[in-house]
Amino acid sequence: MNVESIIQKEGIPQEIIERVEHLPVNDNVKVDTLLILSGFKQATEIEMGKQWAPNEISHMLSEDEIVLCRKSLEEIGLKTIEPMREKHDARVVTEGEEAPYTEYGKDVALFCVAKDKMSAEQLKQAVQTDDDRVYGTLSGFPATAIDAYIANENKSGSENDEPLIISREELPKEVREQDFMAFAEFMFSREHWQEEIETVKRWATQIQQADPMLYARMVASYRSMIRQ
Repeated sequence: MNVESIIQKEGIPQEIIERVEHLPVNDNVKVDTLLILSGFKQATEIEMGKQWAPNEISHMLSEDEIVLCRKSLEEIGLKTIEPMREKHDARVVTEGEEAPYTEYGKDVALFCVAKDKMSAEQLKQAVQTDDDRVYGTLSGFPATAIDAYIANENKSGSENDEPLIISREELPKEVREQDFMAFAEFMFSREHWQEEIETVKRWATQIQQADPMLYARMVASYRSMIRQ
């Protein structure tokens, strides 16, 4: 029985959760990975890379490192496609209004991953074409939140018009202070935020059940942020 069949029948096995925990990515990406495996999302981006200062030797990704990353993702039941690459050298910028400042060199591989290769390909295309609707849908964002975000980006009214999306700071204090808000990774619509928060609650509940340690780290990080 393959990984996907086991997850569908029994939930995410502890062995898979432990492998996700050991992926060289931040906790937000681990959350997305578990939500894909649980069926709450279709696809996500996973970035691996290196950076260096102008006075340091360039640290480039090797082909072996990329192959190993793809293998690790596939072993936990995710499909990957050829990653997008971004490379540039480190330099000290001496011209412009913000100069002088340092630009770190970096070599990054951006993987689009999903349970199936078609969804991974769709996400890659959405990233490359800035297709917010497809990106949001594959990411599991509520349709009303996607609609409001796109309409807000495209509207040409007065600057005094009320935005169609609502910032986290505008939400009621009793909502902002809830633990589940640690998993709010999309912009809420001003009109439907109460319904959209139910998506966040479901994500939070799933992570709490699947990986309590990851849930605790996410909540602790969020609480530290809102205290600042």
